[in-house]
Formats: sequence, structure tokens, C-alpha cells
Amino acid sequence: MNQLMFRKVMEATKMDELLESDGTYFRGLNIRMGITYYAVVRGKIPLEVAQIIYEKYPENEYGIRVEGGCNNCDPKEWAVDDKYENELKKIHEEKISSLDKSERYEIEQNKLAKRKDNKKYIKTYHIDTKEGLIVFITEMKDYYLRKLKQPETEVQKFDEILAETTEKIIAEINPTISAYEWMQGDDENRDNYNAKPENKVALLMKKRFRELVTNFDKSVNPFLDEDVELDKPINYIQKVEIKGDLYNKSDKKRKNCCFMQIVDKNKQDASTTYYRASDGFSFQMSYELNDDEYLSVLHYYTTTGNYKSDIGEVIAIKYRNRNNRDEDVDIRLNISNWRAGKTYEDKIPVGLNQLVYVEEKLIEATEFAKSITIANMAKQNIKVKN
Repeated sequence: MNQLMFRKVMEATKMDELLESDGTYFRGLNIRMGITYYAVVRGKIPLEVAQIIYEKYPENEYGIRVEGGCNNCDPKEWAVDDKYENELKKIHEEKISSLDKSERYEIEQNKLAKRKDNKKYIKTYHIDTKEGLIVFITEMKDYYLRKLKQPETEVQKFDEILAETTEKIIAEINPTISAYEWMQGDDENRDNYNAKPENKVALLMKKRFRELVTNFDKSVNPFLDEDVELDKPINYIQKVEIKGDLYNKSDKKRKNCCFMQIVDKNKQDASTTYYRASDGFSFQMSYELNDDEYLSVLHYYTTTGNYKSDIGEVIAIKYRNRNNRDEDVDIRLNISNWRAGKTYEDKIPVGLNQLVYVEEKLIEATEFAKSITIANMAKQNIKVKN
């Protein structure tokens, strides 16, 4: 999770409307996005709620972690009550030896274990995903509805809230900006990106690969494909997970820098990623072909590299075979200067075999990317154009 996803969950769950002047939400909960990848919840979270989450999601795929611990932490082992907290504070303030304090702590822990659970609570949660935050908030709301003897209405809205969160993330990112449109807004690199080839052969090659990378880009980011009518998020969030973030604050050179990742829920090792950076862009497809083979294909523009031959518009192919590493492939074709080679080597003029290989893999990757995005996200019974 990140700040953008966190904010959109808080909006979709209407938690932003419950924010108090002291920075807490209902029942004194303090919910903040951490400095890394998880939200932090502090307050008195009823053990009953924690136990429901623990039992309802035994694999804890959403990363709802008691006291910031492992995914499988039993909340009963971390629950406290007011009496226990007060006694620990007294012991901490007493001027006695560390050994004596340890013995007193153990006594209080034993007393706590014998007391009933109805007044116990969890003090902290770390929540790694937007789905986990939705689960936590809706379970908390339903808990208090039960206490008021009102119908429980929140947990059943999970899909609706996740769909609304996804819609808000997509709207904020605006993934409808193509590579060409993005580079036209870059005064410094625009001409280098779209430089005119020096001869007819290079011109024909450029036209061919421009068509290939455009098709690839649309398969990685289906919001660019005007020929495909995408479904509503409520209908495709069961098939794919969409993550995203903006870099407007960290990247001061240009606004609207972002990333968007689409993960196939039925094939976790299959994803597409779309980036807009201040000095370029990136479209990436990662696909586990089987237990032994992995293919990664990128189309990107960069102004940096180990060598001058790295700079420009590039198609990068990585193929891995765990059973036969001799079959591994690492090739980067720079279609700005028509040089190619391995990632960390200076590139040389591209050969015909390399061109053929890159073209084949780019076409193959386009189909794999479509299976992740368009196949899962297009409206049913809509014919997808090739």
C-alpha cells in the first residue's frame, strides 16, 4: 500500500468524514499511512474484532498484522486490558531492579491471561494492503453496529468499496496518457525520442517496431486501447488487482509522474506495469511461463545508462530457464540508435537475428499481457481486435 491507495480507501469507506479535530477517527482510532508500505492503526481495537479477522482470514492474504508482527500472529497472545496497562506503567515507574521488574511483569501477564476477554483489546495493527484496510475498517464499523443492536451493513460492502477505491486510484493516475503524448510534453527529450531515421531501411524498421511497441503498450495498459471497451471495476476486481501511485511531490521536474500495476489474481506471477517518469516512460510485462521459465519484456525511454548506447527508446527482453541457464536471454534493443546487447554491456549495431528474436518476443509478450489485462478487464462478449 502507499499514500495514494491509503487516501482512496479512507475516502471510499467514508472514514475521512469521521476525522476528529484531534486527528483520530471514531472511537479514538488513530489511522495513518506509515513511511513505508503499511498503514498503522493505534487505539483500543476490541479483541472480538481482532479474533473475527484472525479466524475469517486464516491465510491473512491481506497482511493485517497484529502489533506489526507476522501474518499468523494470534491476537489473543497480544491482547491487553486497561488494568494490565496501568499496572505495567506503575512497575515501569518504580525504582527497582530490572530483574524485579521482569518478575512483576510476568505476574501481571499471568493475571491478564486469567481475566475475561470482553474488556481486552489490541493496541496496534500494521496493514500492508488496501484490501486489508477495507477489511479492518468494515469489521470495526459492524462491531459497533452490533453493539447498538443495528443491522451489520459494512462488511458486505467490501466489493463495492474496493471497486470505488480502484476507480478513484485510476482517476487520480489518469493512465490514458500514451508514451507519445507523454514525451511530447518533455521539451528536453521530445526530439530525441521521435528522431527521424537517417536512411530508408532504418525508417522501415522504425515503422515496424513503432507498431509493435504501440500494440504492446496497449496490452500492458488497457486504458490506452480505444478498441476495447473495459468493464466496470466492480466486475473485474475479482480477476485483477490494480495498484498505483503518483510521484508529483518527489519528482518536481514534471507533474503526473506515476505507476500503475495490474496483477492477475489467478496467476500471481503475471503482471503488467506502466510508469510515467520525469524523463521517460516504461511499459513492462512479467510472466511466469511455467514452474521453470520466466519472461520479462519492457518498452521504455531513458536518459541515463552505463553507456551512451543505453540512452533512448529501448525494448528489453529477459528470459530465464531455471533448469537450463544456458538458454537464458538478456538483450536490450535501442530503437533510437539501432544498437543492441546485454544489459550491462556497451551496445553494438543490431544484427538481423537479434531483430527477429526481439520482434517475436514482443509479439508473444503482447499476447501474454492481453491475457492479464484485456482478457480479465474487457466487457464480456466484446470482441477484442488484434
